[in-house]
Amino acid sequence: MDHFSKQVIDSRQVFIGFPEDKPDVFSLVSVGFEKCLPEFLVERDSYPEIKKSNLSIECTTIEFIMAGKGKLHLGGSKYELCPGSLFSYKAGNYHKVTSSPITPMIKYFMVLAHSPDIEIDSKTIKEQFNFENIRDHNEMIELFELILGNTNSTAVHGSTICNLLAHTVVLKISELAQLTSNKQVRAWDTYNRIYQHMRKNYFRIKTLDELANELHIDP
Repeated sequence: MDHFSKQVIDSRQVFIGFPEDKPDVFSLVSVGFEKCLPEFLVERDSYPEIKKSNLSIECTTIEFIMAGKGKLHLGGSKYELCPGSLFSYKAGNYHKVTSSPITPMIKYFMVLAHSPDIEIDSKTIKEQFNFENIRDHNEMIELFELILGNTNSTAVHGSTICNLLAHTVVLKISELAQLTSNKQVRAWDTYNRIYQHMRKNYFRIKTLDELANELHIDP
């Protein structure tokens, strides 16, 4: 199936299918785990299976790098991919993903179908494309594994559970991205305070302990 890359090993790729009608919230189209080969390359702007005539359905792909390194060309920008990198794009947006031949990527992905006017506070879903670096990503791995574990379930509510877990992934991305952003802001504030204090008191301060005591930070 053209939906999945064949330049991977030890993959778990599950294709559920595109919904015929507009979903209430999210409908999980596919999900997977992939260990990329050194020559891994994906370059496209859509999926062959998507019916262009169905304007009531929009598709968003989410990819999360668990390990390894790679490069991404998305939305006219280039990004370095590393553990914690997470990016999303809608069908119709050109993207090129390559893996490092030395440290090939290990990644999760999912494709979600949803209404174009879905009401949700999420850059991942509302923007045509988005890129984030998430530091604390164990929860993301656990959620993807939960979804993969439920895709082959024969239980009555298996499909509903997968869709709800996919919704949880979208919300968790927003939460973790905000936490990462807050940490970066705090780190910059601390650095700037230290820098400004050192400029003013360069000749007076003799040790790191003195500097820490005056700024009330841990040395």
